[in-house]
Amino acid sequence: HDLGMRRPLHFYPKTSHARALLSKSKARSAWEGSCYQGIPGEKDDQAIAMALAGQEPLDAEFEELAAIFAPIDAAMEDCDATP
Repeated sequence: HDLGMRRPLHFYPKTSHARALLSKSKARSAWEGSCYQGIPGEKDDQAIAMALAGQEPLDAEFEELAAIFAPIDAAMEDCDATP
């Protein structure tokens, strides 16, 4: 909590979700987007770009924070499986 109050955390919803549940390459795709398909990536979000100001976005902090999606997704699957 304290760290997030002092500077932006390296947590990006779509990219973090892709990393936690799929792979690094899927996370990179979510971050970069696709010029060919006209799909913007999270890196194109002006607020994120301004907050990062040249920092490496997909660093060790990103990896650690992205992991939060794994237990959330597991809990959601449990709820979906419950009749």
